[in-house]
Amino acid sequence: MCCGFFDVTPKKISQFIPIPMAMAVPFYIGAYFAIDIFVGTVLLFMWERLNRKEAKDYAGAVASGLICGDGIWTIPSSILSIFKVNPPICLL
Repeated sequence: MCCGFFDVTPKKISQFIPIPMAMAVPFYIGAYFAIDIFVGTVLLFMWERLNRKEAKDYAGAVASGLICGDGIWTIPSSILSIFKVNPPICLL
């Protein structure tokens, strides 16, 4: 039923339907990841307004760097949790 719905939906409308797997990511990983994605999307939107070619060329590299930076924080966060240290909210 659901697949049939997506097959008959016009292209103009289907581009605004979110992908269910992308909607499930925050539930699996955590809400902070959704916030990171939102901030990255806003930054990319503004960057495309200022310089579309540069944004198109470097968006993948910048997104990868932001994701790696967020992933690197898990190591100090894990160490702090082992020692039962509660970091301030800005470090979560």
